[in-house]
Order: sequence, then C-alpha cells, then structure tokens
Amino acid sequence: MTTLTFIIAVIAYIMFNFTFAMVWNMVLFKKLYARLTAGISRENPIIPLGLLAIVIQGLALATLFSLFSSGTNLIVEGPMLGLLIGSYSIVYGAFVVPAKFKIKPVSQYAILELVYGFLHFSIAGIIVAYIMV
Repeated sequence: MTTLTFIIAVIAYIMFNFTFAMVWNMVLFKKLYARLTAGISRENPIIPLGLLAIVIQGLALATLFSLFSSGTNLIVEGPMLGLLIGSYSIVYGAFVVPAKFKIKPVSQYAILELVYGFLHFSIAGIIVAYIMV
C-alpha cells in the first residue's frame, strides 16, 4: 500500500459518506427524522464537526485495512472491518443518542440508525477494501 492509495481510500470514504448520508437523511427519511427528533435537532447543523468526524472515520478505516486486511476475500473483509470500526458510531447513534435526548419512539429511531450504520459501514468497508488492495 502506498501513501497515495491510503489518501485515495480516505477521500473515497468521505465522498461515499456524504453521498450516502445525504440520500438517507435528506431524501429517504427526512420527514421521519424530523418527526422523531422534533424539538431537539439543530436547524442548521455544524458542518465542520460532522466533517471532522467523517475524516477521522476514514483515516481509522483505511488504517485498520492497512494493518489487518489479508486481501484474500474483500467481500467478507470489507464489511467485517468496516463494521468493526463503525461499531462505536452505530451503537452511539442507535442507543446513546435516544438515551440522552427525548426521541419518540425510541425503537423506531434505534432501528433506523442500526440499519443506516450497518449499510453505511458495510458498503464503506467494501469500497475501502477494493482501493487498499
């Protein structure tokens, strides 16, 4: 793996993340998220904080692949390593956020976040795997 490959993997993760999150949050489930988080969401999100989180996730995922990928079965390794690095984000979004804020119904929000996290980090893992190998 070269430094250029690592950088391309991180940039690909960032691009995928923005695209997937935008479609999921602003198109497919915009009204549902608005209803579930009514009264607790920022009208204008703080974009730099979200971008910082995405960059850190991309760096962590690319680093994880460079350390632990055998390169033999990318369809298995990609989602596995993606979900491993994403597990903290997934669990936080699905369980900690509704534990701290008045989100109703909690079960609907938790399921939505679990599905999002599973899809997001599985696909991101595959993308990064194919770039890194």
